[in-house]
Amino acid sequence: MPVTLSYDLRTNDPNHRSYIRSMLERFAWRRLGGSVFRYSGRTINGVIEEDWLNDVIPSLMFFRSYTIQQSIEIRFLLSMRMVFPDLTAATRQLFLGARPTRARSYAVP
Repeated sequence: MPVTLSYDLRTNDPNHRSYIRSMLERFAWRRLGGSVFRYSGRTINGVIEEDWLNDVIPSLMFFRSYTIQQSIEIRFLLSMRMVFPDLTAATRQLFLGARPTRARSYAVP
């Protein structure tokens, strides 16, 4: 499942932003624009596989350690995991439940 990371830093040195951007790209994050990145996994033997323990967690820990070490103020940090269920006719009932009943079918006390 893709993970999107968005952040804003307050720093006077533009090299800090470049260094963080380069580090995230080395951990297989794809830059969507500005300071927004998405991790969708790596292609290994023709199959996209997610490696949270070797890509996602170390990159977030590096981000944290680097900003602390360089005294960079993080204005905001947003991490979102997107889940899009595959709704087919067979699985629709599992995710959405039963259809609502009409209001007039209930007896009013």
